[in-house]
Amino acid sequence: MTGTGRDVANLAGTKTVTARAWNTRLRRFNGFTSGIQSQLLRTVRRKAFDQIIADLPKINRTALVLGSGPNPTPPKGLDPGWFLITINASYRLARDLGLGVPDLTIVADVLPAVTAARAEAFARARTRLLVVNSATTFDPDLEPFLDRIDFKADRIAYVTWAVRHALITEQIGQPLAFLGGPGISNGVYAPLLALKLGAPRVVMTGFSLGPGWYPSGDTTARRIHAKEDRVACQRMAARGYPVFTSDPAFAEVTGLRLWEAA
Repeated sequence: MTGTGRDVANLAGTKTVTARAWNTRLRRFNGFTSGIQSQLLRTVRRKAFDQIIADLPKINRTALVLGSGPNPTPPKGLDPGWFLITINASYRLARDLGLGVPDLTIVADVLPAVTAARAEAFARARTRLLVVNSATTFDPDLEPFLDRIDFKADRIAYVTWAVRHALITEQIGQPLAFLGGPGISNGVYAPLLALKLGAPRVVMTGFSLGPGWYPSGDTTARRIHAKEDRVACQRMAARGYPVFTSDPAFAEVTGLRLWEAA
């Protein structure tokens, strides 16, 4: 069961809840509800949130988030001085673009349980900081797995699912962690995290809501996060966040500003 699944189980138990009741529980769980009943939990969650965020590096330059969508469009003006964020195995795109070692890579806590073929996609990579979305603040299986596939990280930081959900709720203004589905992808979560860490602007490339993955050539792989990702990007655009994309098709379907026109 994934971290999201565990959080859902903890929130809902075995009872069936209405959409309204679920939303209330989710907001309370994330620590952003008002009222005396949730005040203590909100304080505890906020302290954990602040501590985990404080332990991550600050970003004081343009951040580039690399996804795994087909036919990525490298942004104009791209240079090694940008803060480079990769998602799962999208470091391959960074390698192909000659961008060097990623500054930050985001993966899920289920990484040690992936198939052999998926593990090969992560093999022999390197990143300066590996951010692991996790149900807890430590996974004893992760580092042995990374050693086996020769994945090198200068540092590993665990961001719990509760903190991830809280950050999404805070930045987007609504709990887009689940929406009755898988929640937003790590790729769309990445610019929210970058903004929280101080990035003055974020450029996304290699993003798509349609099928297909780079660089596998698989044009049929479905994106299970498409619904939530579209809503999150539309909210970023509506709030005027300095988040851009260099992929014209992605700009058209999400409302994000095109980097070439920035």
